[in-house]
Amino acid sequence: MSERVIELISRGVLIQEDRLLVCRCRVRGHIFLPGGHVEFGESARAALTREMQEELGVSLRTGPFIGACEAVFDQERKSHKGVRRHHEVNLVFALLATPEEISHLSSQEPKIEFDWLPMARLREDPAMLLPGGISPMILNQLDGESDWLSLIP
Repeated sequence: MSERVIELISRGVLIQEDRLLVCRCRVRGHIFLPGGHVEFGESARAALTREMQEELGVSLRTGPFIGACEAVFDQERKSHKGVRRHHEVNLVFALLATPEEISHLSSQEPKIEFDWLPMARLREDPAMLLPGGISPMILNQLDGESDWLSLIP
């Protein structure tokens, strides 16, 4: 019997020069926002700060809350036959950084890499960023001309 849990994930949005920082799974190739699981007793903001340090080796500041996105999906298992059903709630925050802090980002984890996705590509194909509900959230914020996207001067 498979484990039935709802995963709580804290994710970050960082935009620089009209490009969005994304993670890419090196095995499956799908892209998603940086971040990770919130541990029991940990705040979502603290989890995002910890995940950025673990994944990028950089302490980025967590900015304003942008929104939440729920996703239910199946994922094929490599080590086992069949699929695993996921149910996750993503809490999405702005990430704040100076240009110097993000000038040389590189992955600290072997399974993921980081890339800058042009916002024009995200607008053309919002489904490329997983889970599916996150792209509209980001694009709606952009279209509303919110100030949460600013880098720290």
